[in-house]
Amino acid sequence: MVILVESQNAAQQSPSEADLMSYANGKGFHGPVLADPGYAFGQLLEQDGYIPTDVLIGKGLRVIKTDSWVMPGDIDQALNE
Repeated sequence: MVILVESQNAAQQSPSEADLMSYANGKGFHGPVLADPGYAFGQLLEQDGYIPTDVLIGKGLRVIKTDSWVMPGDIDQALNE
């Protein structure tokens, strides 16, 4: 299962449900999207100190991509592993 996690919206506020859906739709993603208020989860995987941080975690909780843009093709590949 692939889950997207978003820490903040464009106004640097905790994301609303509408923000989460917009983010997922922009990525071409149709699965679960979770809010990470306060960046509690994301900071565990942050490497370069800049936001946004996209992290793709695949099956077995394996980190596939971090600190780079996660594209629809990356998600498709993770789902097919």
